[in-house]
Order: sequence, then structure tokens, then C-alpha cells
Amino acid sequence: MVPLDAGVDRHHCQHGDGAGVIRRRHIRKRSSYLLDTVIVLVGLFCLLKLLRIVLTLHLRVPLDPNEGWNAYFAEATQVGGPDPNTYLVNNYPPLSFYLVGSVGRLFGDNILAGRIISTLAFLSLAGAIWLAARRMDCGIRAASFAALLLSAYLLALTDYVGMNDPQLLGHALSTVGMIFLLGEPRSERGIFWAALLLSLAFFTKHNLIALPLALVLWLEFYDPRSALRLALWGAIFLTVGLFGFRLSYASDLLMQLHTARVYSFEHLANGISQWLAWAFVPLLATALLVWSKRHDKYAVLCGMYVATSFLLGAIFMSGAGVDLNALFDADMGLALAAGQVAEHWQNKGLMQLTGTLAAYVIPLIFGLWQASGGEWLNVRYWFKPLANEAHIAARDVAFLGARKGPVLCEEQALCYWAGKRSEVDVFNLGQQFATQDRNDGELVGLLKKRHYAALQFYSLKLKDFSLTRRGDAVDEAM
Repeated sequence: MVPLDAGVDRHHCQHGDGAGVIRRRHIRKRSSYLLDTVIVLVGLFCLLKLLRIVLTLHLRVPLDPNEGWNAYFAEATQVGGPDPNTYLVNNYPPLSFYLVGSVGRLFGDNILAGRIISTLAFLSLAGAIWLAARRMDCGIRAASFAALLLSAYLLALTDYVGMNDPQLLGHALSTVGMIFLLGEPRSERGIFWAALLLSLAFFTKHNLIALPLALVLWLEFYDPRSALRLALWGAIFLTVGLFGFRLSYASDLLMQLHTARVYSFEHLANGISQWLAWAFVPLLATALLVWSKRHDKYAVLCGMYVATSFLLGAIFMSGAGVDLNALFDADMGLALAAGQVAEHWQNKGLMQLTGTLAAYVIPLIFGLWQASGGEWLNVRYWFKPLANEAHIAARDVAFLGARKGPVLCEEQALCYWAGKRSEVDVFNLGQQFATQDRNDGELVGLLKKRHYAALQFYSLKLKDFSLTRRGDAVDEAM
């Protein structure tokens, strides 16, 4: 017999289920509105910041000491190599030099060409992160949050977007390579293209080794056959590239990359503490993601990527002169994990999602305030950027260009725009002197003879640059 209240119980159960479905739909709707709002606000900031960068591309204002250095080596690819009589030290692979040098011939300025390439590479990287997040089963909103979070970090807390430096170009290449490995089933052609792009990324910027290592390790757990193929193709491309470099330059690229550098715990501590100001909460969120979804292969990939990038980045960051770019791979892993975290909480609860988004975004706001000194609240900051700096740089360039004879510039972009050849790579040569890898006697002699018609430094405390421990020689040259 069927109890008389069976129908009533069934009705209540169905009614309860219906109410639960409605409630979950309501939560998802409100969560979607919240995520959309955050995406729009972060996107507007990124758009404004990118517009500001576009307005500075043509300005003859040094954005970083690397800009002039890269410009000279790009120029060397078009004229047959750097002058052997200069103190110019190369510790980069050459691929970006050829690209920037070729584009620079069109614009007549390698720094402008490098800045344009860097900006396009940034846009490509953001798009690649979005597509990678989608391949990792993130929805459109969560993938957009991941891409915009990384974009906001790069725009707010670093100066690499729109800088003549190959870092972002290398990351764009490697991230596109990763995308070929996220789809299933993995084809031989996809593995081939992934290995090629990851290898090109290395020959663009030599510190981009975390992602290929993390991918091989990840595939070893989930698809050992593909891991072996990726490693084999990577070894082939690496060998071909190194052999081609030896034939072209009659030297070993790996030995060239291993230039003298001072390493210390102080460098490491300063760099990591600066990075953790933004990354501490995302690191915790990523760790919780990996723990709670340890059977999810994409959560595991994010964890492996962040861990590998952090360990290798810490090694790089212990060296003098290394910037936050050493941890860009870790930032990319954190952004991809953030997409998965947002996707998870979007369907769970509004309060949890609100706290998660705030934890990611608020450190960026404080970081931007600290980096700009509050100038970003000034309209002039956005629409007339670097006006004073451009005026000062123009006077410096004119002064250096009017000197008859060679000039020594710490900021090599000024010498480049003045039409002077690069004479001394202050930082890298200083590192060789500091590690006693090179004797400073010859340069000291040139300074005492007043060989250089002008010297450009940001500070006369040359011990800060390790150019020479015999500062009296520089004083005599003044």
C-alpha cells in the first residue's frame, strides 16, 4: 500500500528542490553581475593604462636602462655585429635583436620598434592567457578575469609593457605553445608546435625555462608519451639553435649567457618581499585550489607552474640587477589559477566570490598607489605622460650629440638617440669588475686620459655601480 501522505511528501520534496534550484540560479546571477562589474572596472583601468603607454611610445625618454642596450644589439644585427673596441657585454640570446632590428629599419629607431613589439606582445599574451584559461575549463567570465588580472599586474606594478625588452614577447610565444598542449587528444603536430614555440621563447629571453619544465613534469603524470615527445622535440630545437648560434657567431651561447653577476641573499630578500606584496594572497588561493582539487589536472598544472616558476625565479632574483620579470612566469600561473578560483566561487556563494575578488584586486590598487605616488589621480598622468622627463631627456640628448668624440652613458638610450655608438655597458662591465672576472685597468686608463668627451651618470657615487673601485680615476675625468 502507498501511504496517504506519500503524494504530499513527494510534493514537498519537489517544491524544495525547485526552491533550491531557484536559489542557486539567483546566486549564480548575482555572482555573474559581481564578476562582470569587476571585469569591467579592471578592464577600464587596463585600457586607460594601455592608452597612456601608447602615448609614450614615441617619446625619447628612457624607460629602463635595457632599452638602449637592446637597441644597440638590434642595430648590430643590421650592420654586421657590435664594435669589438667597445665595452659592450651581451648576455641575451639573439632572436629578438633580429626582429627589433628589422622593424627598426622601417621606423628609423630601434627603441620605438622594440616598444611597439612589446606592446603587441603584451596584447598577445593577454589573449593567450584567456584562451589557456578557457582550455582549462574556465567560463568566459573567469577566463576574462584571469587575463585582466595578469594584465593589470603588468600594467600597474611593472614597466615592461611598452618597453624595448624581449621579456613579454618571449612569454607570449611560450604561452601560445602551452595552448597546443591543453587540448585533448594531443596530436603529434600540436606537440611539435608547442616545442617549437617554447624553444623560440628561450632564444628570445633565456630565463623562460619554467613553463617547459612544468609542462613536461605535468604531462609525465597524465600523458607520459606526450611528455617524452615534447622533451625530444625540445631537445632537437635547442640543439639546432645552439649549433646555429655557434656557426653564426663562432662562440657558445650558453657560455655567453653565463656572464659575471653578483649574487646575494639581500637581492633575493628584496625582490621576493616586493613581489609578495601582491602575490601573497594569490599564492594562498592557488595552494587551496590545488589541495581542494588535487584530482583536477588543470589545477595541478597551475600548482606545478607556480612552484617551478617561483623556485627558478628566486634563483634568478638573487642576482644583482634582476627585476620582477624573473617571476612573470609565476604571475602567469597565479592568474590562470585565479581564473579557476573565480569559476569555482561563481557557482558557490556571493560572499565567497566577493572576498576572493577583493583579495586579488585590492593589493593591485595599493601597489599602483605606491608605484605612482598617487599621480594616477592626476589627469596629466594619463593624457600628458612623461612631459617633464621628455624635456630633460631632449636636453641631455642634444648635449651628448654635440660632443666631439666618444661619450660614456650609463643610460645608453641617450647615447643611442644622440647618434653615438655604445662605449661602455656600465652594469654588466661593472659586474665583471665586482666579481674580478675582468680587470678594470684599461678602462681606468681611458678615464684618466679623458678619452671620453662626456660622461653621463645618474649618480656620481660610482661604488653603487661597481664600475671601478678606484673612483679617483673617474674624478680626474670629470
